[in-house]
This record gives sequence, C-alpha cells and structure tokens, in this order.
Amino acid sequence: MIESKKDSTGELAQVSVPTKKVCLTITETEKIEVILRPFKQKHFAVAIALINKYFDSYTSVNTDYVNRRRAILDTYKDAELRAEALLTLEETFKPDLEIAKAIFRRNAEGMSEDVKTIIYFSIYKATKIVELENSTERTPVEVDLDDFTWGECLVLLGSSIGLNMDFFAQNAEAMNLQAITNPEEAAPKPKAKAGAKSLAA
Repeated sequence: MIESKKDSTGELAQVSVPTKKVCLTITETEKIEVILRPFKQKHFAVAIALINKYFDSYTSVNTDYVNRRRAILDTYKDAELRAEALLTLEETFKPDLEIAKAIFRRNAEGMSEDVKTIIYFSIYKATKIVELENSTERTPVEVDLDDFTWGECLVLLGSSIGLNMDFFAQNAEAMNLQAITNPEEAAPKPKAKAGAKSLAA
C-alpha cells in the first residue's frame, strides 16, 4: 500500500480495501469460511447494471430508516428517552441485511441469478473447516451457491452489499472523483490576500 505524503498534490494515494469473513455452519464438525472483498474493476459494468436494477430496493430501505427515525423524534419529547430510542434504532437496524431482504421481496425476473452474481463477485476465497478428534483440517473450496440454503444466501448477499457500501463510503473522500475527471475545476481557488479586494465575476 502506498503511503500518502503530507505534500501530496491531491492525487489518489491510498485506498483502504476491507474484507469480511462469513462463517457458515454446515454440521457440528464442518464449517465453510467465506472471505468477501469489494467488487473488482472487471465486474463493475455488470455490478453497476445490477445496482441500477435494484436501486429501488435500496431507496425503500433508506426511506424506511428515515421514517423510523422521524417517528422516534415525533414520539419522544424527553431528550433522554429520545436518545435511547435512537441508539436502539442504530444498533438494531442493519441496512445491508434489509436491502438484501428487499431484493428478495421484489422477486424481479432473473433475481436468483442476479443474487448469485453479486455474491460471486464479492467472494475472495472460501475454506472448508473440519473439526477432527485432535486437530482442525482446512481445505480451499469452490463455493456452489446452489448447495446453500436461502438463509445462507441472504447472509452472504447482505454481507456483500454492506461490504461494498462501506468500501465506497470509506474511500469517497480519497477518490475525489471530480479531481480525477476535471482537475481544473476541482483545484482549490487561490485565496485573496488579507485586505485585497475581490474581483467581480
């Protein structure tokens, strides 16, 4: 990873790429550990098309969250009770899982394949873990989502969505897309010296 320097000219110098570990219990002695990463560049075209296709699922969840928050603000006049209710909402409302559920509820044409595509795009590697009598055996495996339950796919879909949302949110400032697409407009305007008159546009 490239270290950004203090005298950087504003170019993209460092991006944090998170991973997420999801552990699926198959039996008492067998698990599958799936490591997820954000979408790769080669998947962007299809990923963006899927995001556009299911964008209303995202907005419905966002609207639901805003409505719940507004209801709390309207209901609780006592500041302490209001703060407690808002904290409970923050701790219990899982937007990534809610978006995944909204996608399933929509039941759009080709949804099953779309869900698998989103998950597969995010899978970095998977490991089968078997607990033996005196040891643990770890073996790399190829994930076949057709062998997973609906609930397991829901967890993987929610985790994939959340991971990618977090990635873009964490790096939005570092990406500075305006600076990349139009450096002259994004460059900071020179400040007038103290006492100098500003010129009319």
